[in-house]
Amino acid sequence: MHRAVTAVFFNYTHGAKALKEIETKRLANSEISLVRKISGDFAAETAEELNPLADLKWVLIGAGTIDIPDFGKISAGGPLAGLLQREPENGISRALMHYGLSEERADFYTDQVDQGKTLVLIETNQDKVNQVANILTEQGGEFVEKWGKNLGKPLYPHH
Repeated sequence: MHRAVTAVFFNYTHGAKALKEIETKRLANSEISLVRKISGDFAAETAEELNPLADLKWVLIGAGTIDIPDFGKISAGGPLAGLLQREPENGISRALMHYGLSEERADFYTDQVDQGKTLVLIETNQDKVNQVANILTEQGGEFVEKWGKNLGKPLYPHH
């Protein structure tokens, strides 16, 4: 059974390092997603639009820039980005709910992205979920939680 693990990184570099470790250890089978809001700084925004998440292209499928109505531009990659690209009007919260997050926690994670933090979502098998959560925590991930699609609450909040 697939589970989703979510985490927030204050520093994009730590999030990227965690994703690379998870991919190298083959814990996610290409089900790795990352979302971050594009900075308001013009130079940074232009560079981001030209080459979004360039350092993670080998980990993230379909990385690109997405304009979310009433939220702004984000850089996103992975299956979560696919949902956002197909239905940007539904927003980040609705896309997260697809993975079993409750509306309250989906809104919380959306707020974290709005504050400039990097959201990571990993979908993996039940037998690998603890390893994934531990790597996210070790690399500086905050609010690490494990989710099941039909639960609507974290399995066990990982602190």
